[in-house]
Amino acid sequence: MDKKEISIPDLRRGQKPEQAAPPPRDREEEEFYEEEEQSAPAKNGAAQEERSALRALTAAPGLLRVMLAGLIILAVIMIYAMVKTNRVYTSFEVVSSYARGEDSSAGFELIRQGIVKYSNNGISLMNQAGTELWNQTYEMTSPVMVSNNHYIAVGDRGANNIYIIDEYGSCSKMTTDVPIQELRISDQGVTAAILSDSESNYINMYSKDGQELVSIKATLGKTGYPLALALSPDARRLVVSYLNIDSGRPSSKIVFYSFEDKASDHVLYEKDVDGICPKVEFLTQNRAAVFGEDACTIYALDMQVSAVKDITFKDEIRSVFTGDKQIGFVLRNNDDKGKYRVEFYNLAGENILSSYLDLDYTQLHAGSEDIVFSSSQEAVAMRYDGKIRFKAKFENRAVQVLPSWEAGVYWVVYPRQIDEIRVR
Repeated sequence: MDKKEISIPDLRRGQKPEQAAPPPRDREEEEFYEEEEQSAPAKNGAAQEERSALRALTAAPGLLRVMLAGLIILAVIMIYAMVKTNRVYTSFEVVSSYARGEDSSAGFELIRQGIVKYSNNGISLMNQAGTELWNQTYEMTSPVMVSNNHYIAVGDRGANNIYIIDEYGSCSKMTTDVPIQELRISDQGVTAAILSDSESNYINMYSKDGQELVSIKATLGKTGYPLALALSPDARRLVVSYLNIDSGRPSSKIVFYSFEDKASDHVLYEKDVDGICPKVEFLTQNRAAVFGEDACTIYALDMQVSAVKDITFKDEIRSVFTGDKQIGFVLRNNDDKGKYRVEFYNLAGENILSSYLDLDYTQLHAGSEDIVFSSSQEAVAMRYDGKIRFKAKFENRAVQVLPSWEAGVYWVVYPRQIDEIRVR
């Protein structure tokens, strides 16, 4: 048999062998391949994304562990914060202790710079480390002291001397013609005073240098007896509660004064109300509260004075306190939840929460973090959300229990020493 030669292409020259043409497609095959060609990019893209995601997860197992650990830590922190927030501390440790001195008439108050001690013989400021920063001596029978962030005013109730002292101890002294009854001081050191005796009543204002700025005479026939006053932070406005007795029934006249127009008689607004209003307070620069025996009215002071909200209670108000954003009322309670009910309101006069207290307290001190209720043997610190932070009994008689600058820290004044304590 003859052999037939087969020609093999020279692959070394890059020539490709000829391939047999594929058989022709029918119509159905053509349509199928056209659809596959059109959908191929989308399928390839989706597959590539799936492969990339899987590759990222499998290539970085450490990232998953870090994320899981972070979530666990966050959950632990949240649980710890919740437990700490709801925890009621019943024990404490003494952080520092200072000798009080022999003067049993001394009172104490915390201000931004430290602890103020005032008594019949003088006034001084001690920092948190117990170092005396300054002192001012005087002789008073019944000292009354008020303060704000930068200034202190101390006067002799029933007598005629007032001292205005700044945070560094610089002092101005003034002598009034009529005995002092009440004092208030503004952020600039301007001091307002109720001056009263059996014959005359005045509302006077003094500069930080002791100069008389304003003198308003109050008559029993026109306004009544000045009972309480409050001065706005910038000293431009003043509110006074006057007491009247008509046929044995007490009533009050509330008068707002403005000192922006020196040519006027300063009266901005006045209103007659039933009952006694023993306390007035500026909540902000343009908002004030007038407290009655079982009611409170919040006023807005813009271009004009207007009553924003009347708050009334069925029970008698025992105590009131004010914070940066809240007003609190302590009322006697009639059920088994506690001896007292504490109602919290915002500055618009809306009731935001209620709490209960079972301590027969004799003093109340409102700080930036807590309201401290205390007796000679016990203290309860309530936060502004109504929850109890601290509850404790003391082995020795406590004269005062004061909230500190830090949450969970308090100052306990005993007859012979002062202890700084921290809850635990």
